[in-house]
Amino acid sequence: MENHMKQRIQNRIIEAAIVKLASKPVSTLDEIAKAADVGRATLYRHFDSRTALIKAMIKYADQKMDEAICSIFTSKMPAEQKLDELVRALIPLGASLHFTVYEPIHGNDPEVTKGHKKFLDWFKGLCQELKDEGVAAQDIPVAWVVANLDMIIFTAWEKIKSGDIAANDAPNLVLRTFLNGIGTAGSQQ
Repeated sequence: MENHMKQRIQNRIIEAAIVKLASKPVSTLDEIAKAADVGRATLYRHFDSRTALIKAMIKYADQKMDEAICSIFTSKMPAEQKLDELVRALIPLGASLHFTVYEPIHGNDPEVTKGHKKFLDWFKGLCQELKDEGVAAQDIPVAWVVANLDMIIFTAWEKIKSGDIAANDAPNLVLRTFLNGIGTAGSQQ
């Protein structure tokens, strides 16, 4: 029972930290503890440093994203259908996606870098499939497509959280904006 309680507290800290740092990367540990509704001492009992917390956050976010999208990327469906399902799966994880894409610690820890590289390779592969299928313009660099997809999913997550858009409307808004932005001249959603 004690391990279960410890894990619940750790997960609460991690989830709050992901949201806090995705929105405000310079958040202090005090701000993270407050967002998690725990004291700073409790935070330090579970994570002895900011680096340890960030590594745990990345592993946690990678696991959640893997659970949500692995089957999409490994399916044989057309790229545009993969994109649709991917957007729908990732919007609720917008903070996790954004945090893992932009957290600078990736280059310092091989264990963390491995998970990040897997997701990046999946996204690059999907972007190339979108180009191959004529959905995305050939002249747009894959890195630009990947960065824009991340940002628009994160923006949708933020706007749902703030109440500016309805969760049910977000996937179609993301897809419409994204596809019209990267699409070929004849591709309209």
